[in-house]
Amino acid sequence: MRLALAAAAFLMPAAARASGFDYWLDKAHRADRPDAKIEFYTNAIAAWTWADGFANKTFAYKQRGSAYDDKKEYGRAIADYGQAILLTPDDAAAYNDRGLAYKHNKQYDRAIADYGKAIALDPSNAVTYYNRGLAYMNEMQYDQAIADYDQAVSLDPRYAAAYNNRGSAYLRQNERSRAIADYDHAIGLNPRYADAYRNRGMAYMLSGKPEASVADFARAIDLDSGSAFGYQGLGFALFDKRDFRRAAKSFAKSLRVEKTADSWGGLAMSLWAMGKKKKALTAFGKAVKLEPAFAQGARAVLGKSGYSYTRNQALYLNKLAQATTDAASPSDSE
Repeated sequence: MRLALAAAAFLMPAAARASGFDYWLDKAHRADRPDAKIEFYTNAIAAWTWADGFANKTFAYKQRGSAYDDKKEYGRAIADYGQAILLTPDDAAAYNDRGLAYKHNKQYDRAIADYGKAIALDPSNAVTYYNRGLAYMNEMQYDQAIADYDQAVSLDPRYAAAYNNRGSAYLRQNERSRAIADYDHAIGLNPRYADAYRNRGMAYMLSGKPEASVADFARAIDLDSGSAFGYQGLGFALFDKRDFRRAAKSFAKSLRVEKTADSWGGLAMSLWAMGKKKKALTAFGKAVKLEPAFAQGARAVLGKSGYSYTRNQALYLNKLAQATTDAASPSDSE
């Protein structure tokens, strides 16, 4: 979550000389497309004079960085936020936003460092703690993530996303009761929070409560039918209820939205359990193509993705991995 927003008020009066700094700043503010914003902020930076002030030049660099980030041109975004920091070294928002660009570029250690600098400059901002918690999650440093989410909800007790993400950190540590309590809190704050229902559905499934899991994933789908992960989670929950046919249909719906290794693996497990072993191995092959760790079984997949399987799911996944290995082995017969 960025702290520098395109809707921020200008620091200088809107009335300006034609084609001057304020003229281009105003055009950039009114633009909708990132490409147009980049063009107009570039013109503003080129037109800047000492009379326009460092604060406004900093603003232009931050906003152009935000536009580059929207275009997934993270290197350019990082460079622009760096320029903003050179101009205004005490700008906490610039450090936060560069941290986001580093995170999007999968440079999590640098993101954490920038969030730390932002927090040192402004320790009262819950969003920066939340953002650093996300980066710690990516680094699988769950204790540090939980500490940051603790601080975020202390500063903002209605921060539903922070409760949701703290729940996910607890879930990664197999503290399922605490995870469910945090998901409950997030849903209490936002009853239409599809991610929290999906996450609680996972926690219920891993706690051996497939009925509650099915209900949460179904609710998540009602709220957000465009997410593959709701159908995927519902498929796994139905699999644990031994409703393999409905599970297969749910994985198929997930794959229509997004083709993920987990959904191909879930579909393969369901088909295998239904006795459709040839189709199961074909689907499993597609999972392996997307994520080769599937060929080595559940433990290897867990190490790659962090996804947790119930004992029943792991049993079938391991059967498919073994069957794939056996099929690839040369025959002893002549």
